[in-house]
Amino acid sequence: MQNSFGSSDESSCNSTPDLDNTSNNFSPMQDDIMEIEEETQDFTENTEQPDVQLTTDEVKPIELMVNDDDPYKAEATITFKLKKFSHFVNNLGYRDENRIYSPYVSIRGVLFRLLVLIRRPYYYNDPKCLGVFLQCEVTSHTWKIDAFAILRLHRETSEPVPRVIVHEYSEKENDWGFSTLIRLQELFNPAEGYIKDDTLTLSAEIYADPPRSILSRQPIWNSKLHTGHVGLKNQGATCYMNSILQTLFFTNKLRKAVYQMPTENDDPENSVALAMQRVFYELQFSDLPVLTRKLTKSFGWDSLDSFLQHDVQELCRVLLDNLESKMKSTQVADTIPNLFRGRMKSYVKCKKVDFESSREEPFYDVQLNVKDITNVMDSFRDYTQVEVLDGENKYDAGEYGLQVAEKGVKFLSFPPVLHLQLMRFQYDPTTDQNTKINDRYEFPDILVLNEFIDEKDGEKDDDYTYMLHAVLVHIGTAQGGHYVVYINTGLTKETAEKVVAPNDYNNSTWYKFNDEVVSKAALREAVSANYGGEQTALENFRTVSYANAYMLVYVKKSLIDDVLCPVMPGDIPGYLKDRFELEKAQEEQRRKQREEESLFTELFLVTEENMRNHHGFDLFDQNSLASGDHNAIARLKVEKTMLLTELYDFVAKNLGLKITQFRLWAFSNINAELQTQFDFLESNRPSTIIHLQSIPVSSLLSNRPSTIIHLQSIPVSSLLVHYLPWLFLEVHNMDSDTPEQRLEITDRHRLYFLKYYSHERKLPEYKGCILLPMDEVEELEKKPNHPKICRKLGISEDLSIKYYIDVTPNFFQIHELKKFLVCKNGIIIVVEDAEKTSEENCARSYYEALFYQTTIEFIDVIEGFASSDEAILPFKINIDVQRRLSEMCELIGAHIKHDPTKILLWRSFNGKPYGILKEDYNNDTVNEILEHSYEFTNHKNFSISLTDPRIDHQRKVFYSRLPITVNEYISWKKSVRIIVMNRKFKMKEITVYIARHGKIRDLLDEARKAWPFPDEDVGQIRCVQLLNHHRVIRVVNNEWPIQDMHKYCTQIKDPLIADPKDVRLEEIPRDQLEIGDDERLVPVAHYDKDKSRMFGVPFFTKINEGETFATVHKRLMDRLEVPENDYKKYKFSIERSCTSIPLDPECDSPLIAEYWVVSAENYTAVTPYIGINHMNRMRGVKTGNNADKPIIIHN
Repeated sequence: MQNSFGSSDESSCNSTPDLDNTSNNFSPMQDDIMEIEEETQDFTENTEQPDVQLTTDEVKPIELMVNDDDPYKAEATITFKLKKFSHFVNNLGYRDENRIYSPYVSIRGVLFRLLVLIRRPYYYNDPKCLGVFLQCEVTSHTWKIDAFAILRLHRETSEPVPRVIVHEYSEKENDWGFSTLIRLQELFNPAEGYIKDDTLTLSAEIYADPPRSILSRQPIWNSKLHTGHVGLKNQGATCYMNSILQTLFFTNKLRKAVYQMPTENDDPENSVALAMQRVFYELQFSDLPVLTRKLTKSFGWDSLDSFLQHDVQELCRVLLDNLESKMKSTQVADTIPNLFRGRMKSYVKCKKVDFESSREEPFYDVQLNVKDITNVMDSFRDYTQVEVLDGENKYDAGEYGLQVAEKGVKFLSFPPVLHLQLMRFQYDPTTDQNTKINDRYEFPDILVLNEFIDEKDGEKDDDYTYMLHAVLVHIGTAQGGHYVVYINTGLTKETAEKVVAPNDYNNSTWYKFNDEVVSKAALREAVSANYGGEQTALENFRTVSYANAYMLVYVKKSLIDDVLCPVMPGDIPGYLKDRFELEKAQEEQRRKQREEESLFTELFLVTEENMRNHHGFDLFDQNSLASGDHNAIARLKVEKTMLLTELYDFVAKNLGLKITQFRLWAFSNINAELQTQFDFLESNRPSTIIHLQSIPVSSLLSNRPSTIIHLQSIPVSSLLVHYLPWLFLEVHNMDSDTPEQRLEITDRHRLYFLKYYSHERKLPEYKGCILLPMDEVEELEKKPNHPKICRKLGISEDLSIKYYIDVTPNFFQIHELKKFLVCKNGIIIVVEDAEKTSEENCARSYYEALFYQTTIEFIDVIEGFASSDEAILPFKINIDVQRRLSEMCELIGAHIKHDPTKILLWRSFNGKPYGILKEDYNNDTVNEILEHSYEFTNHKNFSISLTDPRIDHQRKVFYSRLPITVNEYISWKKSVRIIVMNRKFKMKEITVYIARHGKIRDLLDEARKAWPFPDEDVGQIRCVQLLNHHRVIRVVNNEWPIQDMHKYCTQIKDPLIADPKDVRLEEIPRDQLEIGDDERLVPVAHYDKDKSRMFGVPFFTKINEGETFATVHKRLMDRLEVPENDYKKYKFSIERSCTSIPLDPECDSPLIAEYWVVSAENYTAVTPYIGINHMNRMRGVKTGNNADKPIIIHN
C-alpha cells in the first residue's frame, strides 16, 4: 500500500509526512499540482450514515448533504460505498483522472466530505492509484478549523488498516489526504479482499475542534447556542480555576447550597460567598462567557495573582474549606462535608501479639500514585497496601516491646462525590525540581470500591459504585501548561442504569470546557485520549502525550439524582436574582455609555492665559493635561464626525466670541524631522493653522502635516490623524465679521511666541505671540531689534538685546541658527537685556539649571543592616544632579538625622537596588548614579542623552544607614548577611560587619549587637548548618574562620547578592545551654507524607540516654506550641538513610541514642533525624508552574 500524503490539486500542492508510523517516505505526486475537471458519476451508494440536517448561515445547501439532527457535534462517520468500481476506474477523463465525492456531514457546523481519485501518479505507463482526501467546506478566509480523521479501506480478509489525516483547514487548504493511497493492482487482487461484488467500501471517522479566527486565534463559536452552556474568561493564567469552577457548578447540590448562603448584607467587594453565587448565576443564565474578576478580587488577589498558575486540586481544597467555614450556622452548614467527606483509618497491627494502634481521619480527596501503576484500581490497592515493619523497622508496642507489625490504611466510607487527584507531579531530588509523569494511566467510567472498605469498622452495607462525572486534564509539563475539563452533563440515575459495560455511554453527553469555549466532546476525546503515555494518533487526535488526566470526579451511583439534582430558578433566593439582574442592567448601561463615548473625543483648548504663569520649558505645563486638572486647560467634548467648519462655530458659541475674533492652531511635534538627525526631545507646539477658507483640501490627507489646513467637509477625527488633540486659541481684535480679513496668512508666515527674561525676577515672562512673514524673519540676524517684536515685548528699539530660540529643552541656543526660525512654526524666542546679562543671571543659566534640577525619592534599604531596626519612610528632595554625592549624603543625613559619612548609597536598576556604590563620593556627581542621566548640549554638539526633564521619571536613590563609616565598610570590614532565629522560631535577616579574618565567635558577638534579645530570653546563640533549607545538620564550631565558611556553606556571599539559607544563627533554648555526657542533640525536620516534600523550620531537640519517646513527644509539643487536637494528627519516625522507624508516643521503650553518639559539631548529612509527618498547610504549587507561593483566600 502506497501513501503519498498531502493536498489535492483543488486547493494547494502542499504535502507533509504521513503521521502514521507504518510509512514515512512519501512524496507529492507530480499530477497533484495539475488542475482537474470534475467528472462525477453516479457510482455511489451511501449506507450507515448518521441522520444529519445541516443548517448554517455560512454554508449553502448542498444536494448530497446527509440529514443530521445535530450539525454542531464533535465527530461523525462517513461510510462510502462505490458500486461498479471497475467501470469507474476504466472510464478515466482526458486528464487521466476520475474523481467522486461522498455526501457531506456536518461537524462543529462545518461541512466535511471525502474526495476519491483515480489517477496515474508519475508517468503514463505507471500503474493507476487510488487517492482519498478529506475536504472541508471553508467559506471564508477569516477562519480555520483543526480536524482529525481515521480513514479505513475495508477488506473481507482482515481488519482494515487505518490511515490518519490531521490538518488545519482554511480557505487556501481545504483538503488533505493521500494522493496514492494504494495501487489499483493491489486493490483488485482477490487475495487482498478489498473488492467484493465490484464494490469498494471506505469509511472515515472525523473529529474537529470549534472553528477559530485566523487573526486573533479566538474561536468564532457561540457556546450557548451550540451547547446550552457558557465558559469562563481567562484572566491570564486562571484556566486551573475555570476548570474547577465548572466542576463545582455541575455538582448541582453544591450549587443549590451556595445559592442558599445568606449574603444580603455582605460587602460585594470582599464576600467570597456572594462572588461564588454571582459566578454560578451567570454560568446558569448568561449567554456570554463569564468574567471572574470579582471572584478573584473577593479572594483578596491582585492582578499579579491572575497570572500565576496554581494547582487545581489545591484551589479546590482551599475554596471548599472557605465555603464550608462560611456555611457554618446556616441551613446548609453540612452540605460540603456530606458531599465530599469520607473516612479512613490508619493502623499499625502486631502480627504475633494482640496489639493494634489506629486512628480515624476524615478526607476530602484521595491522592493516588500513578508512577509505575496502570489504572485507578491498582492505585487504590497501592494506597491500601500493607507495609510490614520488621528487622530494624520493628514497631515499638509498649509493654510488648519491638514487634513485627503491619502498617496501612483502610477506608471506612467513601463520600457521595469522590475527588481523585492523580499525582502526576512529583519532586525529583536528583534535579531538585518537579517533574510530570506522563505514563499511561487508565480510569474507568464505572468504579467499584467495595473491596477497599474495612470489613470490621467500615460501612459495608453501602454500595460504593461510582460513575465518572468529570475529567480535569493538564496539557503541558511541570514547568507550565493549560487546564481543561470534560464533564458528563447528562449523567442521571436513568442513564447510569443503562451503562452495562465500560465505555458504554450511548446516553451520556460529554462537553469540553476550555475557558470561554464550550463544545461537545466525543467519548474518545474525553476519556481514553487522556490516559497519557505514548499514545498514537488513533488514540488521541491531539497526538500530544503531555495531555492527560490530573483530577477525576466520580459520583456515587445510588446518589446521582440527589447530587446532580436539577437547579431551578425557584431555588435561587429572590434577593439574589434582583441583585444580579440589577448588576446586569447597570453593566449594560455602562456598556452603552462607553459606546456613546466612543463617538466623542476631547479637545484641549490652550489660551495665552495658560502661558502667562508658566516659567518652565514649552508654552504651558503639558503634564496638566494628564493630571485631570480641569481648571488648568479648557476641555471641549465634541463629536468625532463634527466638521472643522462646525468646530469654529462650536468654539465661538461656547466662549462667547465672534468667529472673526480668533484663530485655531493645531499642535504637533515640530522636531519630528530633526529627531532623525539629532537627539532632539519632542516639542509639541502650535504648528498648523486651521484656516476658514472653502477651497479643495490637499494638506490634511498628505503623509505629513502642512502649515495650513483649509476647511471643506473635514471631520475632527481626520484632524487627529496627524495632530494632537490640542488647539491653540489665538484671540485678536477684529471688528469686522467678514471672513476675507482673515485670509492674510499664507505658507510664508511663521508663528512665534515671545518671552522676556527678567533679571530682577530671575525668570522668563510670557509676552505674547507674533506672526511674521518669512522675509522679515530672514532679516532678524541683521536687525535683531525688530519693531514688531520690541512693541510686543514693551521695550525700546534702541535697547541692546540678546535673544535665544527655545526649540526643545535640550536645545536652547543663540539665534545664529536661523534655519530653525525660518522653517518652523511654534518656536519660542527668549529675549533679554544684553547689558544686564551675567554668567549667573541670564536666560541660558536659568534654563540650564531648570534642565538639571530634579526631584529624587530616597528609600531606606534596611534588610539586615545592624543600625536599621525600622525603615524610615521614603522622602523626596529637589536637587541639582550636578552636585557631589557627598553633598547629597549631607542632605540625606540632615533629613534623617544620621551621620552622612555612614550613609551607604546603592546603584539601582529598574527601580530596585542591585549593588552598592563604591566610587569616590567627593568627586562623583548625582547624575552618574541615576538610571537616566542628564546632558545639556552646546550648539556644536548634538550627541546628548534623551532624558526629558519635563517628565516625572520617579527617580529613586537607595541608601542604607551603617554603624560604621562607608570608607571603613568598603576598605577592611566584611559584611555577612545571615538569618537569626529566636527560640520561638521568629526569624529575621540581618547584616553584620566583622573583620575579614574574624571567626564564627566574632560573628555571634556582632549578631547580638544587631538583634538584641529581650530580657526574658536567654541571649546565647549558636551557628548551625542547614541542608536544603529544611534540615539542620550540625552546630558550627565557634573557632572556625569566617573565610572558611564557603567550605560548608555555598550561599554566604556579598550581602548585595547573597541568599543566606545554608546557615543560621539561633538562640539556644534553655534546656540546651549545657549538654551532659549522657545527653544528645537530635535534629528534627518536618515533611508532608514523603521525605522529598520537606517544609517548615528544622531545629535541634535534646534527649537523655535511656529516655522514652513519650517524654520527647511532650517536649516537642511544648517547643512547637501546637494545639493538642492538631498535634494528635502528627506522626513521628526516626529517618535513617533509606529506612524509616515509626515512633509511638505511647511507647515506653527507650530511644536508640547510639544514633547520635558523636558531638553535634561532627554530624553529617546522613546523621539520622526525627521526622514529623503532618500536613503542610502552606504547601505551594505541585505543578511546578510560575507560582511559588501557596493559594490563600484572604476573605
